[in-house]
Amino acid sequence: MANSVKQIQAGTVIIRSHGAVPEHMAELKQRGLKIVDATCILVKRLQTIAKELEKADYKVVIIGDENHPEIQAVMGCATDVVVVADEKDLHKLPKNAKLGVVCQTTESPEHLSAMLGAVAKVGFRELKVINTLCKEAVKRQKSAVKLCKQVDIMFVLGDLESANTRRLAELCKKYNKQTFHLQNWNELDKNILSGKNIAGVTAGASTPEWIIARFVENLAAFGNSAA
Repeated sequence: MANSVKQIQAGTVIIRSHGAVPEHMAELKQRGLKIVDATCILVKRLQTIAKELEKADYKVVIIGDENHPEIQAVMGCATDVVVVADEKDLHKLPKNAKLGVVCQTTESPEHLSAMLGAVAKVGFRELKVINTLCKEAVKRQKSAVKLCKQVDIMFVLGDLESANTRRLAELCKKYNKQTFHLQNWNELDKNILSGKNIAGVTAGASTPEWIIARFVENLAAFGNSAA
């Protein structure tokens, strides 16, 4: 995986689901490289909305993680964007302005709701909110929360840097303190399974199926050997 456009000299370039900054896309095209655009359709929608809000003279506000590649790509679609991850970032918002608010597609409805309430308290001349949440991510979050309430211990599998996986883990931990975010079976400390009868497993959208299957198989085998 290339971390910079300058690293790519030839071949086919696959744009991941998080999207890419428009100027990078333009540079790749200018070089004559073949581009396979795998940007998620919901991320493209978010990029388009950000452009349209700015054209309509709204100050574009994104609720999300400024360092996440999805947000970096959206920031490249508008010239003046404010990203707020939590209430500590609200000082960035201009006073008495027209605010056009969107959010990272993998945010949770709970966090979005809390942040909208906080934004409203800052003060504004006009507030326009467009729901850019991924319905599938929200469905996964709801299912994970429902499951974590029914088990003794909960495992959330996926890259530690994955935004949607971290959000899953945060939500589950809110309802079940015995929630652990792991990347694979090798990271599991078997001691935490002591005294636990029922385990739940969920995973981020980008977690490979084989990692989930292997984790579940090993977990079942461990349970049988401990019985």
